[in-house]
Amino acid sequence: RRAVREVPLDRLLVESDKDLGVQTREEESPGTGLIDQVLDHICSLRGMEKEVLIQAVHDNYMRLFSS
Repeated sequence: RRAVREVPLDRLLVESDKDLGVQTREEESPGTGLIDQVLDHICSLRGMEKEVLIQAVHDNYMRLFSS
């Protein structure tokens, strides 16, 4: 929790340990709900809007993995 609060927003990426290719009977789509929960939890810890976090994570991903 401390790391989530202290890591600069321009360095933050989000993942889950769930295999997004595996779908259980209870899930409508594989993995999407877990990422959404992770985003909600980060937003609550950082006191920020979800749209701001999503945009920051997207920008960070593009900066890291784009050539």
